[in-house]
Amino acid sequence: MNKKFYISILLIILFSTTLALENRTMSWKFDNYYKKKRIFLHEFVTYDFDSDWTMEWEKNLFKKHGLRLNVGSVSLDNLFNEVLININSELGNNWWFRLFYNRNDSKFKNTFEESNYIGFEKKITLKLYIFSLCNHYYNKEEIDLDLGFMIADQSLEKYCRIALCWDNFVYNKKNKKGGKITKLPLGIRWAVRFGNNTLCFFSEGKYTTGFSVDYPNQKLSPEIYYLDQKIDNITAKLYYTPSEKSLLELKFYYYHFYQQELYYESLNSYSYLNEIFNNTIKFRYFLNEKINIKPEFHFILQNSHAHGYKKYDFTRLEFIPGLFLNYSLSKSEWEIGYMISNFDFNYDDIIAENNYEKNCYEEKVQISWTYNINKNTRLLLSLSHVPSIDGFGGANLHYIMFF
Repeated sequence: MNKKFYISILLIILFSTTLALENRTMSWKFDNYYKKKRIFLHEFVTYDFDSDWTMEWEKNLFKKHGLRLNVGSVSLDNLFNEVLININSELGNNWWFRLFYNRNDSKFKNTFEESNYIGFEKKITLKLYIFSLCNHYYNKEEIDLDLGFMIADQSLEKYCRIALCWDNFVYNKKNKKGGKITKLPLGIRWAVRFGNNTLCFFSEGKYTTGFSVDYPNQKLSPEIYYLDQKIDNITAKLYYTPSEKSLLELKFYYYHFYQQELYYESLNSYSYLNEIFNNTIKFRYFLNEKINIKPEFHFILQNSHAHGYKKYDFTRLEFIPGLFLNYSLSKSEWEIGYMISNFDFNYDDIIAENNYEKNCYEEKVQISWTYNINKNTRLLLSLSHVPSIDGFGGANLHYIMFF
């Protein structure tokens, strides 16, 4: 064979490799446009539920049926979605039917979240309950199981609920890739609420060992041979109501996402970590019967790290103060808000020319209207806008109902 043939083969290989690398670059799903777009985490601020609404939801978490919707624009092409449905049916003879549905599409989270826990609960003594819940999925290998207990007062408004979680508990038998779990995917899920009308504490979350799988059969799994994933959420709140005129809310939120995938073709292997810390201070004070002011302060820290196929470190520190003025009528409320976002972010890539740093200051304004349909149902509609970004506005809908 002549030299031209070998050169042609080499060019074809180089061209195919370039295309493959370009395709893999386009398919990288964890970039979040760190360098191309500003990640304004304003769902923490503009789309956060009012403290009164949230306290009412937490108080009735295991007492009443409830529906909560939160939908709003977070960019020109992304829509934040949160849907919560609780069904708490007392069946008689100290038995309860429970259903907890949760859907969450968020810009700062790395994967679409949806769960549908259904099960039964038995009251053992005056304050002790035991329960079993199953998270149903169409793909049976993804089904999760919760076993736990709850200690609650007679009103079911104060509770301590703890469950042992066993995620993907039939994965070894039901998955079609020949995957074998390398460690039990166990965890703890909790919901706690206690206190009085002056001081109240609430916490909920889930902490797990993670989900690790080997795929030893390359015929059944021709690409991936190892997967490790861990997703945790922690929320803790403290409400202080010294008088009818004022309310203070302190909130801590933590989100942890880690995923590692190893492929037979090593160029595709990667690991990715993303953490979000959100500390919030909210205060409300009634100037008179109709007017109240609500200053808020949000401190947000984001850390993201990628290794393997892509390698970079990203850090974002953001401080968002806001001031809201609320005017109440007989069945409705009007509110205007003004927020300032101060943020620094640093993108440190293995390729030096990709490094990126930015320090920004931006403002956001909002107007909202709330209608109290009845004592169990409320609706909020709002419009918000960042003046410095052309075309970047946002509409938001809040809806909460107990039945």
